[in-house]
This record gives sequence, C-alpha cells and structure tokens, in this order.
Amino acid sequence: EYDKHYQEFISKSARNNNISEQKMAIHTVNKIVAKSKVKGVIELIETILLDEDTNIIDGKEVSSKKKVAVFTTYTEPIAMLKEHFKDRCVTLDGSVDTNKRMDVVREFKNNPKVDLFIGQTAAAGEALNMTFCNECILLNFTLTRNEIDQITDRFHRIGLKKMLNVY
Repeated sequence: EYDKHYQEFISKSARNNNISEQKMAIHTVNKIVAKSKVKGVIELIETILLDEDTNIIDGKEVSSKKKVAVFTTYTEPIAMLKEHFKDRCVTLDGSVDTNKRMDVVREFKNNPKVDLFIGQTAAAGEALNMTFCNECILLNFTLTRNEIDQITDRFHRIGLKKMLNVY
C-alpha cells in the first residue's frame, strides 16, 4: 500500500510545478511514512519498557518502571498506537481541551499502569514538563528544526535527573 502511494506521489510531483501542491504532496508522503513506521515503533517501545530505570535515592539503589513518550504530527499513527497499547497509554492531541492537557500529563506521570504517552506534535509540543520521562520517540520529523527542539525541550528542563534518549 505504501509503495503505491509513494509511486503516485513521485508521478504527480514530476508533473507539477505548483509549490503549494508540492508541499501538500510532501505532507502526504510524510504521513504515509509515519504510518508505515508504527509497527517498528511498537517493537521499540516494548523493548524499552522491558528495562527498568535504576536511581540512587538516599544512598539506596531503587528500580522503577520506565515511561516512554511518543510524538507524531498525524492522528492515524496515534490511533494505531492507542489501539495496540490500550489502557497502558494516554493520548494528547488537538481534541483534548487545553484546560485538561495537564491532567493527561499527570495521569502519565502518576499512574503506574500507564507507561506510554502519545502526543500530537502541535498539541503536546508546548507548555508540558516531562522531566520525569527520559525516553522520547519522534515517530516522524516535523518540517522545521524549531518544532523538533520544542518537543525535546519538554524533557530538557531544570529537574531532569536522567540522561534523555531520543529516538
């Protein structure tokens, strides 16, 4: 299916001189690629969650369950991930009321049964403090470096006690 969409994109782009249509075509390919990566991202998440974090608290080694945050621009990969992880995840996309977004982050942070945060880049890329989580997956790259920095800045804040891994 993805090859078919890709070939259609290449054919249309070769014939098209309209910049706005070309940008839309790039967006379409980015979306197709994001959806095609979901299976591999699920495997990566499951592998990360097999490990535990080890911290030193009051001179004692304490293990805790890892938490993973995934960011994507598109709603389809969010739905695909949510379908797989079900109650083990929380999602934050444009449909979540701005007044309830911090509740989603608190649920992710405080509920031991929730080990995955799935965020839509536009909705979850700003004003969230995710320093308690040190595993971040960018399912698809946005079109600007500033948007990528905005996402990873959710983790790089005063209070980060662990090394951040960005995939």
